[in-house]
Parts: sequence; structure tokens; C-alpha cells
Amino acid sequence: MSKTQIPTGGIADDAISEEHIDATVITGTTALAATPSSTDELLISDGGTLKRIDYTHLPNFVPLATSAVVDTQTTTVSFTNVFTSSFRSYFIHVPRVSSRTDGDQIKARLISSGGDEDGGYQFTFHGFSSGGNEDRASSDSANHWLIMEASDSSSSGSHMSNFQGFIQNPNTTNTSYVQATINGSFRNDSDNEWVVFNNAMNNTQNTAYTGIKFFIDSSSFQNFVGTIYGVNL
Repeated sequence: MSKTQIPTGGIADDAISEEHIDATVITGTTALAATPSSTDELLISDGGTLKRIDYTHLPNFVPLATSAVVDTQTTTVSFTNVFTSSFRSYFIHVPRVSSRTDGDQIKARLISSGGDEDGGYQFTFHGFSSGGNEDRASSDSANHWLIMEASDSSSSGSHMSNFQGFIQNPNTTNTSYVQATINGSFRNDSDNEWVVFNNAMNNTQNTAYTGIKFFIDSSSFQNFVGTIYGVNL
């Protein structure tokens, strides 16, 4: 049977229905064995026109969990099953958080298949206030990771605090590979000051973690809004 080239416009739109398309003609498909490279391409529809784009144009930040939104009093907020071998770097974004009591400490613990990790945290915290004051805290072997030295006491949420930052390699079992940096700001109502802060954390427990829990010991969250993203490096 000879082959005939169909001229442009030789087939009308919608002339071939779905049942006449053989899905088996696409062969050689294999699952990616690793993160896509810059030479990998995908097909997209741009206003009905098919175009190909390479992997580097895909979003670098991939949301991994439904945003945690808390507007009632609770002592813990957990993100479970978000850390996997698919990403080495994750971005934690908490644009709004407040507590019930002024001076509360917001802390965090990593989560593994065995539950909350309560050891091996090394952290530093450094805060600078609008009044010129400094606040420092650190530990070389703690049962938690200190995120913020204080949070807002307003039950109406009029002075929301926030924090954001990166955590690296949480799903690896290599000692000292789990590292994080966080920065943010909060209102210190007792001193009538606004505080900006940064902190860093390293965990030495040689454990593959799958999630993270934020908590307050002595009081509770009044509000918490947050999302965790996987980052394509």
C-alpha cells in the first residue's frame, strides 16, 4: 500500500473521533529514573496550539500539602508525609501565625515513621527589635527546634506574626545533613516592639523524616496558615 501525504487542511476539524485513535501507537514510554533534565520536553496547549517546553520552564516550587489553616485554639499543627526522596530542598511558608499568650515559644519537631523526633536538635536564634534590643537563644542538644521566641497575644489576630525558610535533606539518613534556616517577624506586645529574627537548625539523629510538627508548650495557637513546597533545584 502506497503512502499518501495529506495536504494541509485536508482533514476537517473534529473529523476523527476519539474511538478511531489508536492509543498504542505511542511506544517506548518509560518512567523517569531520576529528576528530569533540561533536555526533557513536554507538550502543552497554548490557546489550542500545541507547543513543547523543556523541564527548566516548569515551576520551581511545587506545593506538597494542603495548606494548614487553623482559626481555633490548638496546641499543634502537623504536616505529615510531605518529605520524600523526590526533593532535597523544601520551602516552609507561614504568612500568618499567632498564639493565645504573649511570650509563647513556637517550636518544631521533625516527624518520622517512628513518631516525633525529640532529640538531636542544634539551633541558634537571633532577634532584633525596633527598640534596639536583641534576643538570643541556642542549644547544642535540644529536644525541639526553636522557631520563634515570642508570638502575638492578640486574640483578634490584629498583629500577625510570620516565618518562612528552607529545610534541606530531611528525608536522608546521613548525620548532620538535615539543616534549616528560618526568618520572620512578630509583635512583642509586652515591650510594644516589632521583632525580626532568623534561626538555623541542624539535626544529628541519622533519621529519614517525612514531616514536621509545630507546637506551643504552655498555651495554644490562635491562628496558623502555612504551606510546604518541594523545590526543584
